[in-house]
Amino acid sequence: MSSDDTPVYQFHKKHRWEVKLHMMSGITLMPWARFLWHYWRCVDWLVYPHRVFFLTFMSILNTVLAIPDWFLYSQQIAAQPLHPEPVIILGHPRTGTTHLHNLLSLDPEFAFCNTFHAGFPSSFITLEPLQGLLSPLMEERRPMDNMALSWGLPAEDEIAINVLSGGVSPYASLVLPREEERSLRGFFSFMNTTSSDDDVSGGICTLSDATSKEIKTGEVGQIGGIASTNHADGETNSYSSHQSRTHAITADGISQGTRSNFREGVRASAGTASRSASLHLERSFKVWQSCFLHFLKKVTFWHILKSRLNEGNTALRSLFHSGSTKRMATDPTTTPVSSSCTRDSAAAAAAASSPPPSSGSKPLLIKSPVHTARIRLLLDMFPKARFIYIHRHPIDVFRSAAHMADTYYWYTYLQLPSNQQVTEFILNQYEVLYKRYIEDRRLVHSDQLHELSFRDLEADPITSLKEIYCKFGWLERFERLRPDFERYCFSLSDFKRNHFAQPLDPRLVSTIETRWSDSYSEFGYKKSNNDTPL
Repeated sequence: MSSDDTPVYQFHKKHRWEVKLHMMSGITLMPWARFLWHYWRCVDWLVYPHRVFFLTFMSILNTVLAIPDWFLYSQQIAAQPLHPEPVIILGHPRTGTTHLHNLLSLDPEFAFCNTFHAGFPSSFITLEPLQGLLSPLMEERRPMDNMALSWGLPAEDEIAINVLSGGVSPYASLVLPREEERSLRGFFSFMNTTSSDDDVSGGICTLSDATSKEIKTGEVGQIGGIASTNHADGETNSYSSHQSRTHAITADGISQGTRSNFREGVRASAGTASRSASLHLERSFKVWQSCFLHFLKKVTFWHILKSRLNEGNTALRSLFHSGSTKRMATDPTTTPVSSSCTRDSAAAAAAASSPPPSSGSKPLLIKSPVHTARIRLLLDMFPKARFIYIHRHPIDVFRSAAHMADTYYWYTYLQLPSNQQVTEFILNQYEVLYKRYIEDRRLVHSDQLHELSFRDLEADPITSLKEIYCKFGWLERFERLRPDFERYCFSLSDFKRNHFAQPLDPRLVSTIETRWSDSYSEFGYKKSNNDTPL
């Protein structure tokens, strides 16, 4: 849909020599080698050679640092069950997904990926005590919106998947923006874009051969120690009417549900070029899926390990206190000695020696805007997943997305894009995510989907959260957590939203309103709103 005469947003080249804040700083040697093997011709070597050298150095360092995680925990992570009911936040970038993610992460019932996990997915378990040494790689605040930034804050899992997979992610477009349309666009939904728009399943990649074998043999595994049941027993809903199947979850975390769509999709593609594209997406999907499930298991395992460590420290403190009190009672000259290092080491050893439980995993709180195009894939993996979709006025979304591109993307590029290419990336990304969401949300049972607007979340976050918890049957839990939510919201009372000096070209506004017209009517937004602060 791009055109040379499309009006563009004016971006400004900057941060050429920066290496901090790069989203691939946590990559290891093999994924980095694969990335360079595929894309070395695409790198602007005269502009960003220092970033390539920096990432090469980091990949070697990260590989060494990842050895303890692999040696100590790889088998336990592989065996770690996932909770079958994650909560997945959907929405276009810059619609308030981060704000909602931060709020919901205050709920201790959730496990979530934090910034350190996403940044260093291969080594974060053993490297966590040393994370302070890596602080020079980040800023105290996010450059795009001035929100606080630290290793412990919730983060997007897709950042980690981009690193683990060596760029099998739409996020690779932030590194190689000129390759987005040619090579990376299919990674949004792993759908063949050459398929007919009328065939929702057309072109979607196939599952692995091992998974297909499990379907044929009827072998069914478990996830989180709980066998999956029908998506909605005895109820009439859009998903069951569309495709009434039992979603049985296999050992690799994938349900039977809509598997046939994957296989049929490849056959649906017509012509040699289309078949080649489908096979490429099939191979890419297998890589993405493997990295995605591995990372979710590792994050889940980390939360369990951390919980055991805390419990172990509590028990050891009690033991030390009891022993010290007893010694002092029998020998007044004895001084109790306790080392926090000794306690932590003992607790960590005890926690690491315990096998992962067959149950008790916390539900994951997952947020990456690109998942908005992956409802079909996510439902196939997690039939009982709950989805929260947040939307915002399209003009506000564009302006905020353009501001993010102009303030953050310059830290990550390995090739220089034109204003036209960045503008088209923002426009097309919105179209892809919106289209896939509208087409696939009918697959979700109404009890598993909640939609809200950023305007409502910003105006009254407590009421918005209450509606979410009420929708999912967690009202009692919300009332317990209300004081925590209120304290967090109060801490943001001095936060100032971005105000942009660069006005939008009226022709660009017209382009946005034309290309994104369906979302205006779907969510009741008025057009020609060009002065809203972001």
